[in-house]
Amino acid sequence: MGDEMAEEPREVEVRRFFETVDLLVERIPTDDGRSPDFLVSGDGPGYLVEAKGRFDDESIEKELGSTGAASRTRPVGYSEHIETIVRKARRQMGAHDPKHQYQWLVWLSVETSLVKPELTTEQFISTLYGVRTVVHAGEAGKAVSKRCYYARSGPFERWPEIDAALISTLDGYVLCLNEFSPRAEDLRHQEVPKRLAERGAVIVPHEREARGECFVADLDIDRRDEAAVRDHLRGRYNHPELQVVNFKEHSVIVDEEQINLPDAKSRHGGDGG
Repeated sequence: MGDEMAEEPREVEVRRFFETVDLLVERIPTDDGRSPDFLVSGDGPGYLVEAKGRFDDESIEKELGSTGAASRTRPVGYSEHIETIVRKARRQMGAHDPKHQYQWLVWLSVETSLVKPELTTEQFISTLYGVRTVVHAGEAGKAVSKRCYYARSGPFERWPEIDAALISTLDGYVLCLNEFSPRAEDLRHQEVPKRLAERGAVIVPHEREARGECFVADLDIDRRDEAAVRDHLRGRYNHPELQVVNFKEHSVIVDEEQINLPDAKSRHGGDGG
């Protein structure tokens, strides 16, 4: 109990998540932020877990306090900030486990409320897998939007020593498997991934592609060139009209007490081009 009282909320959630399936969760003594948070035993070789969170921008609260409103535009996709926290987690786990005796799991907690949590979840997935959004014609000419995995280089591709990431959302958990990890196949057959797979909560891009749920880009093309990615996908999936798009979300957050609005405290705009 003493350990839990000293832990941050996301760390308490990590502990309870694994203890619920009867795994042993040990706190790793902190070393000025150079060590991961937990060693979890009882499922395969064990997991090293580093818990990270994505928070609301502090400047939003300041603007709300001073003016009663704040507006933001955020990309629906890759985030440099998320890549930075994954890079830090990788360094922490590498310092503790240089021989890679355990499986490395980055826990990513969605902790935004002023900005829609669903957008934060999408940014986690898009950053890890280098996702870009594509649009093509579907049945009856209706536009279809899909994720294209590996359309740009992402943390999973660059750092195969990270075996997976587990995203904690408001609605549950999503396990993102790193297909570039040499331990990926072993990991997916362990107890925790199998339980999540039963709920449809495991992402394996090439399996989703086989089910027609997404596209996957060839790693050999110049993915820094948007036109090259577009033309490659047009040929590979037989959609000559396909376009790579860069959606953004425009949000307006309002404090009703500041400006005397009787309705919702937060109002969000839709996606823009």
